[in-house]
Amino acid sequence: MLRLALACALAAVLAACDGGSGAVSDAPDASRLLQQAAQASARLRTFHFRLSHENGSTPLPIGLNLDLESAEGDVALPDRVAADLRADAGRIDVSVKAVAIGPDTWLTNPFTRDWQKLDTDLRDFADIPGLLPALLPAVKDARVSGEEEVDGVRTYRLTGTVASADLEAVLPFALPNRQVKVEAWVGRDDSLPRRVRLIGPLIADEDEDVVRQLDLSRFDHQVDIRPPR
Repeated sequence: MLRLALACALAAVLAACDGGSGAVSDAPDASRLLQQAAQASARLRTFHFRLSHENGSTPLPIGLNLDLESAEGDVALPDRVAADLRADAGRIDVSVKAVAIGPDTWLTNPFTRDWQKLDTDLRDFADIPGLLPALLPAVKDARVSGEEEVDGVRTYRLTGTVASADLEAVLPFALPNRQVKVEAWVGRDDSLPRRVRLIGPLIADEDEDVVRQLDLSRFDHQVDIRPPR
């Protein structure tokens, strides 16, 4: 009996020390959480984002032979983006600035630093303002796999999959008939998405084990995005 009591006590201590990354038995419905996160992100006026890659990069189809490694910047809804990009240009690491306002997109030349207006619309490659409202409700087989903190905010961690066909409107270069894993961290109190990971190739020439991580913060902060001079 004493051994049984000690075993039960030890199990209780271990459960209390668990970091919360396991499945949550009393969590809300995962699909409903994702719908609420999509609605919350669609209501935003601005947000800050940071995109990073694990195991590879994403080719940018803008005619400059750039493979995107990371990006950080601001979005002002509905259609303004300003970001600093780090990319690989023929095995040379370069830094590039980008501004997109509606159908107009400007990029600094990675070598001269001069601004140039592109012939393409950034949304022809990726609709950053519209990405999350389209992605989150499209996640299939969603489940709440744990509770974690992201930048000091308590979140639900959700997992599932998404088909490339469901992202065609916001990722036009996505290959057909692809399915990738999705992880999303959604705020417990405000339903705002704090982090999203897409695991697997969506675009031609991406590595099979590529992982893209999008972190979001500074919701509705002051942003002024104008055409470059």
